Amino acid sequence: MLLNQDFLTVTNQAKQSIALCDLVTSFGGVQRVMLNLLPELQKNFEITVIDPYSNKEYRGNLVDKDVNCYFDRPVVEKAYIGGKGSWKWFFNLFFALPRIIKMRSAIKKALQNICPDIVYVNQLSALQLIETLRLPKKIKLVYHAHGFAKPTDINKKTVNFINNKVNQVIAVSNSTADIMKQAG
Repeated sequence: MLLNQDFLTVTNQAKQSIALCDLVTSFGGVQRVMLNLLPELQKNFEITVIDPYSNKEYRGNLVDKDVNCYFDRPVVEKAYIGGKGSWKWFFNLFFALPRIIKMRSAIKKALQNICPDIVYVNQLSALQLIETLRLPKKIKLVYHAHGFAKPTDINKKTVNFINNKVNQVIAVSNSTADIMKQAG
């Protein structure tokens, strides 16, 4: 499922609301893309960024561009789980679980306060976390795929998850779209 050109267009006079749920552990390419995209989207949408880590550099750049940030300080400390496929992954996940639960709760409360029309995510981890919230059907879910180095970086199961859970996928490039198509 790739972006329908009309999906992010204004359908009525009132601005729709977009909540961008981002888990920003470091400031990089994805955040630079969003810093260019969000001011443009703000012309037609009310934008609020929900970053429970409240990455200082990202937040500062967003505030400089007049983009609303829901959190002004971290809700949880950064938790790298890593080690997938090894015993370390289970161990790290077990100890990160309280932080993940706290982050999930904070995101849920933020979304209840914002009442967005659209929830927009950049990472699969954010998409998986948002999916646990069971958003009302009236809220559209957008996944912005920022790239995969090779087809084996994403599998058919993941593509099926994306296609079954989101309303629209935005591929940052043709190569990202091609890799997603090849995977599923």
